Amino acid sequence: LAPGLYTPEIHRASQRGLEYLAAHQNDNGSWTCKIGYKLNENYMADRANDHVCITALCGMAFLAAGEVPSQGKYGQVLEKALDYVLSCVRESDGYITKNGTRMYEHAFSTMFLAEIYGQSRRQDVGEKLRGAVRCVINSQNREGGWRYQPTPVDADISVTVSTLQALRAARNVGISVPKSVIDAA
Repeated sequence: LAPGLYTPEIHRASQRGLEYLAAHQNDNGSWTCKIGYKLNENYMADRANDHVCITALCGMAFLAAGEVPSQGKYGQVLEKALDYVLSCVRESDGYITKNGTRMYEHAFSTMFLAEIYGQSRRQDVGEKLRGAVRCVINSQNREGGWRYQPTPVDADISVTVSTLQALRAARNVGISVPKSVIDAA
């Protein structure tokens, strides 16, 4: 980093953020989010539940700070988050979902698994990551994009972008992603 870019104040703020996250992790390893849905022009927040994407993003914060599962100050926090995300991967098709989450959550959870796999090469993480990537590949529509559900019907640009980021993260750690999928996207 450039000198002065990462000041002691920024370091302290980052550490406070990690402390906050660690203190608010659920016993099952997840973090809670108020889940809702769009209804016409309104957004209806109807319940708070464990949330796989929020858990993956919180896990990414710990990874960005240099933490690794089962080691260091937040190793157990990260290990519990990883266990939770792994538990949300459907065996049948590799879709990462819990409590009605959709392809956005799948994409960010896939990125989290790719980051963990890149550090650890854990077989269980690799297997679930490959399944998640297969799910992405199988749900690409004929125009090259992805939508809210893993069905190749139509597409949404923000889902497509987050899904491409997940594919890139997986490819960066050696998971096969067909060139045809990227070219179509």
